[in-house]
Amino acid sequence: MKTFLRTGVLLALPLLIGACADELPEPIRRERTEVRFMADWSDLASDIPVPEAWRLRIGNDSYPVEGNTTGITLLSASDYTAVAYTEAEGISVSGTNAVLTARSGAAATVGHLSAAVVDLTGLQGKRSLDMPLRMQQRTFGLNFVLNFGKRNITAATGTLSNVASCVDLRTGKFLSAGEIAMDFSIPDAGERSLTASVRIFGVMPESSQVLSLELSTPDGPVVVESDLTEALADLASRDDNTALTLGADLDAEDLFGSVSDWTVVEGGPIVPEKKNQQ
Repeated sequence: MKTFLRTGVLLALPLLIGACADELPEPIRRERTEVRFMADWSDLASDIPVPEAWRLRIGNDSYPVEGNTTGITLLSASDYTAVAYTEAEGISVSGTNAVLTARSGAAATVGHLSAAVVDLTGLQGKRSLDMPLRMQQRTFGLNFVLNFGKRNITAATGTLSNVASCVDLRTGKFLSAGEIAMDFSIPDAGERSLTASVRIFGVMPESSQVLSLELSTPDGPVVVESDLTEALADLASRDDNTALTLGADLDAEDLFGSVSDWTVVEGGPIVPEKKNQQ
C-alpha cells in the first residue's frame, strides 16, 4: 500500500505542473517610443565652437551624448519633459533652470552654456519620433580693458552687480539677481592695460549694473565704481552674440578713482584706442 501511494503522487505531479503552465497569462508588452534627438547649434555665436558632447535629461534619467544625435527608448507612453544642455563650469542645471554656482566674492570661472527644453506628449501609438533640439545660447562673454597710463597698479579685482544668477532654460527669463567677481590681469612691462573676461547669463532688467574695482598701488588701495547699465543694455540682443568687449580709460589718482568713456571694442585685439594719458 505504501508503495502504491508514493507512485500515485509522483505520477500526479507532472499533470499538476502541466496544468499550471497552461494557465499562465501572456506577458503584457507596453508600447514604447524611440525618440531620435537632433541638436541644432546654428544659434551659437561665431566665437563659440560646436560642443563635442552634451547631456540629455528625460524625467529622472540623464544621458551623456557625443555628437549631434542620439536615440532614446522611452519607458512608457507617458508625457515627458526633455532638457538638453552643455555641461558648463560654474553652472548647475536643476529641472529647467540653470544657476550660477560660483562662490560669491571669488573670481568666477563660467563655461559656455547652451540648452533646449522640449515636451514629449501624445506618444500613445507612436513607435518612433524625431525631435529637433534648437540649442539656445544662455551665456554671453564679457571682456573689460582698462588703460591706466603711467600709474603703478600691482593688482586689480572687480565685481559686477545685478547680473542674472538663475535663468529659465525654456523661456530665457531671469529668475534671480546676483553679482560676479573677476580678476584683472597684471600687464607685462611696457603694457598699460588691465584686462578681465567673464561669462554671464545676462543683466537684470530695471536695475543698475555697477562695476566695482579694487586696485592695489604702492600708495595704498584705490576703489573705483563705474555704472555700466547703458553699456550692457544690449548684451544679448546684438546680431552676433559674440563676446562683448568694453574699453575705457582709468583715472586712479591718490586714493580715489573713476572710469571714463566706456566704448565697445569691435573686432581685433581687446585693446581699445588709447587716449592721452597724464
